[in-house]
Amino acid sequence: MKYSIILILLLIPLMAFADSGVSGVFKNIWEGIKYVWNSYILFWFNNIWQVIYNFLGTQVEQRKPGVEDEFKKETQEMKEDIPNVWQKIKNLF
Repeated sequence: MKYSIILILLLIPLMAFADSGVSGVFKNIWEGIKYVWNSYILFWFNNIWQVIYNFLGTQVEQRKPGVEDEFKKETQEMKEDIPNVWQKIKNLF
């Protein structure tokens, strides 16, 4: 049983090669990969993406007011520091 599945998997590309040449083999392989991706893997990635997006979306909304306040504080500190830096540069020359 195990060997028959392996034999079938090995013969499928050879049958495609005999029918349509080398480019047909790669086309069939590409079509197989697309089928597996669209049938199985894409669904799994979409589910994972939705879980991550929902988790991060709620975290962002919870932390947004604190981040905005911290940003305002930092910009105010930078505005206060700029004249001091400019004065130091002028004192050098």
